Amino acid sequence: MFSPKKLDSISQTLLQAAIKNYDGSSNSFVFELHNEKCNVEVHDTWQDGYELRFTVTIGNHDLEVSGFYYLQSKKLEPIGDPTGKQEIAKKFI
Repeated sequence: MFSPKKLDSISQTLLQAAIKNYDGSSNSFVFELHNEKCNVEVHDTWQDGYELRFTVTIGNHDLEVSGFYYLQSKKLEPIGDPTGKQEIAKKFI
């Protein structure tokens, strides 16, 4: 079990990497981080370009994080805690 601070660190690491690799138009893409293939789904919540929801999944849901990214303010808000295998999550602390 991870502390709340470590859980937030895992979410932040994966979501920030997803945002950094986002081309601004794709609904899905793949990038690699710490030798793990990260699959990303992007959804424009209100179809207005203001709020994007990013979901990063590793493997067959071996690790998953989600969060909202606000384009104008560049603010990132993780949604809940990461779910999945602790062994994989350790790589992203």
